[in-house]
Amino acid sequence: MKQRVMVLFFSLLICACSGSRPMNLGVKAGLLVPCPGKPNCVVTNEADQKHYIPPIPYSCDQDVAFGILKDILVGMERTEIIEETPIYIRLEFKTKTFGFVDDVEFYFPSEPVIYMRSASRVGLSDLGVNRKRLEKIRSLFEEKIKDVDISTVEEAPEE
Repeated sequence: MKQRVMVLFFSLLICACSGSRPMNLGVKAGLLVPCPGKPNCVVTNEADQKHYIPPIPYSCDQDVAFGILKDILVGMERTEIIEETPIYIRLEFKTKTFGFVDDVEFYFPSEPVIYMRSASRVGLSDLGVNRKRLEKIRSLFEEKIKDVDISTVEEAPEE
């Protein structure tokens, strides 16, 4: 009996940790939604220093950069794409242990950079998890884009 109560308690705790899906995310006037006052969020645009994360630059075609980013994201564990357009990807990342959900967005504006935002749905602190995740994605992207940039240069016709 005691074991059943514990299982029920932890099941309810895990469900409560996911929070409800925010309805206010997306691109508004060419920008991602600003972070709330909590420290568990980072965003590329219009942010104070503690919430700011620089965009990811690229020098290939936007479609190629989008494909590389999407390949990286699809390959990450406990990730689900919620919304996708040719210039925007919204995902949910779930933590392994408690199933906490973070909402993550990537936006390709007209200039060759990728805006990003990552925010925890519940709690106050994320112990830097959102920033670390986006920096890992940046690192993976920069590594993969080198191959594309190099192959594009190598394939360029001689004059």
